[in-house]
Amino acid sequence: MRLLDRYIMGEVARPSLLALVVLLFLMLITQALRLSGLVMGSALDLSRVIELVGLLMPSFLVLAVPISLLFGVMAALARMSRDNELMAMSLLGRSRKALLLPMTLLGTLGFVLAFIFAAELGPVSMDILKDEALTLAKENLAGTLRPGGFAKMADGLTVYAASRAGNMLHKIFAIDRRHNKGRELLVLADQGVISALPGSLSLELGLKNGELYSIEEKEKEDSIASFKECTFRFDVGREVERRTRFIQDAGTMTLGELLDVLGGSGKLAVQDRQKLLLAAHRKLALPGACLIFVLLGIVVGPRVRTRARAGPAIVAALIVALYYVFFRFSDHVVARGLVPAWIAAWMPNLVLLAFAVLIGWIRGLVRP
Repeated sequence: MRLLDRYIMGEVARPSLLALVVLLFLMLITQALRLSGLVMGSALDLSRVIELVGLLMPSFLVLAVPISLLFGVMAALARMSRDNELMAMSLLGRSRKALLLPMTLLGTLGFVLAFIFAAELGPVSMDILKDEALTLAKENLAGTLRPGGFAKMADGLTVYAASRAGNMLHKIFAIDRRHNKGRELLVLADQGVISALPGSLSLELGLKNGELYSIEEKEKEDSIASFKECTFRFDVGREVERRTRFIQDAGTMTLGELLDVLGGSGKLAVQDRQKLLLAAHRKLALPGACLIFVLLGIVVGPRVRTRARAGPAIVAALIVALYYVFFRFSDHVVARGLVPAWIAAWMPNLVLLAFAVLIGWIRGLVRP
């Protein structure tokens, strides 16, 4: 590799790495609100918080790598144009097409990294995160029972505890209307333990030393029973799924798993097949954005001659916003069944590729 190529790659790599760090930080901030519904009310130590952040990183890198490459190319070429380095290259007989080799190498490297994260590491980490999120959501719901207040633990089940120490509850009063209409169960107990049942979307409330009152409204008859131990199990799946909705099922599947499902003998609904096809093609299309963004940076970057350092970042942000608009539009057209999923998956890349070729043609960079 020539000295000039190494110089150009170094000029692009530095702002790209800076942009990557900033993007990852911003993405973590945006996800913090979604994760807050899981971690609030749960006792998390530092190691578990770090684990959750680490599980989010691979899926973030699928998007952050192409965007950071775009910013790096834009920033490097804008600076080289502003300092007349590109003009000096032309005077020395090196056309701007000489930028293609080092830039393409960086784009290819970004594609490989993003593809690894999109096809394998990202889905695996999201699958683990989903399991962790389900556990945390159940722990959170178990922690919503505060001493001295009523808590709706499930539809038709309300629980009160006078005091609480960890999972241990004291002086418990519960109203259960889940079973038959017109029938209520009133429960008084000296103590109890609330816990999440592993392997299910349920919580368990184990009570000790209490009385159970059964009240029938129609018959106007009450019955009383004493117990030493009594267990209530209640499903919290709807609330858990609401809190973990941001983790999509297709996002937890590797490329190989998606292809196995699509090529399997089982019948899929048309809409489900289209969604899976869209997810499979995007595991290639999103990493492919690295090469598209690099090409766009080459044709647009030298034109950003403003002295403000924010100029390349603003232009890069506009390009990313345009990509995002077509990305969301592709979701819409697939949901409506207007175009095949594979066309929708590659639509943002094709639009920006056409835009880059058009600008390059006008500027004489892609003419034969």
